[in-house]
Amino acid sequence: MEKFLKKNWNILFSIVLGLSIIILGIYRNHPKTDATRDGAFGFLISLLITFIFRFNNYQQLIEDNKDLISKFIKLIAAKSQLARTVELSHSANEINNSFYQFFLRRIYDEYNTHLQSISVGKYICNAETESIITKSILEYCNKCLNAVSFQDETWWTSNNGILYLEAHNQYVNKSKEKAVRIFIIESKSLDILKPTFKRHKELEIETYILFSDLDSIEEKYKVDFVIYDDYMLRRGSEVKNIEGGKDAVFTSDEIEVKKYSDLFHQLLVIAKAKNNNIPLS
Repeated sequence: MEKFLKKNWNILFSIVLGLSIIILGIYRNHPKTDATRDGAFGFLISLLITFIFRFNNYQQLIEDNKDLISKFIKLIAAKSQLARTVELSHSANEINNSFYQFFLRRIYDEYNTHLQSISVGKYICNAETESIITKSILEYCNKCLNAVSFQDETWWTSNNGILYLEAHNQYVNKSKEKAVRIFIIESKSLDILKPTFKRHKELEIETYILFSDLDSIEEKYKVDFVIYDDYMLRRGSEVKNIEGGKDAVFTSDEIEVKKYSDLFHQLLVIAKAKNNNIPLS
């Protein structure tokens, strides 16, 4: 009721004003038709004043935010999903409840944080989201994929690791794209990863192994990362979930991409020189 009154007070005021004029006219012995006419006229005048007031407010709001509104209209035209976002945001904001308003603020803060990050060429995600993204982003890879897998033994043997290689099979076009992966693992993990290495061979992924406990690998190379099309870098953190998934940062920053691209090619030279055998049986 309180919400209804706040939203429609102007209409209720107009109705009360119109009825008051009618009652006052009858009380003063005016003919009922004249009193009704005066009341209706007063009601319409009140609504007109309310409309003009609201219209001026909207005009001022539009004037104050015309640049933002122009950008938003262009976004709506380019991204149909935004129209749905606006519609749902409006519906959600209609729920005048402090709990839901708290949830909405959290959602908007998170949404804006992601947009701000993307606007400067970076996307940060947690381990659960990363497992979805890494499978999907392969669809947008058109030239090459260079990867270093470090501290991933649990992940490769998990369901997500298996599905990731199936996504490789689905999205990576072997006739025009080259995929190279260097594994940095402990020697004791070699047998555990046999099915993973076998699947890499079947998918024609150029694969190399370095042993972190035997090959004296410098610390600077012990990073989990992927470079897509020499443009997009995905760098995994050391934080893992129960399946070995990691939080990750995706960025197209040229300096960062070049830094890790150089690391990859240096490590590739080392891996080829070591020529560790990959077990396939």
